[in-house]
Amino acid sequence: MDDNVYQQLANSLIASNGSQNPDLSELFRQQLDDADPKVKAIANYLIKRQAEIYNSEEVDDNEELMAAEPILEPDLSRRTASYNRLRRVTTKMYAELEDLRERNDTLAAALGSCYLCWGEDPDCEECQGRGKVGAFTPDKELFRQYVAPVVQTLKIKQQARHARKEGATQG
Repeated sequence: MDDNVYQQLANSLIASNGSQNPDLSELFRQQLDDADPKVKAIANYLIKRQAEIYNSEEVDDNEELMAAEPILEPDLSRRTASYNRLRRVTTKMYAELEDLRERNDTLAAALGSCYLCWGEDPDCEECQGRGKVGAFTPDKELFRQYVAPVVQTLKIKQQARHARKEGATQG
């Protein structure tokens, strides 16, 4: 994230007048205006997770604040704590986003699909909307790791169903 975004986040915290739960989701959404639709969906999920994380950490952070910053002016310490909490949550969100991107890219490679849009975006810079599953040669190792076990499980279940039907018609 560039310094301008951090400045906007800090300004949002200051504008919240020390509110315990400033709404920053709109700021995050603005950052994603030009993003891929799949990235937007992931970001919206992460914004919801931010609220959950924020609520679960609020008590711990307040106790931390009381112990670590007793000499600061109360309003300034609240803002500092809010800013620090925001940085931690933002860092967690970006780490989670990177993990999800890596999983997406890996699965797309295993299935021979466009890692950006999965063939659903005609304006995609990578595939122009032609990257549906199977459009590209799958990565053999990733295919073996992720797809082959599913195919094997389906074959076993199909064989078991067939055997049950055969047993029922003969019995």
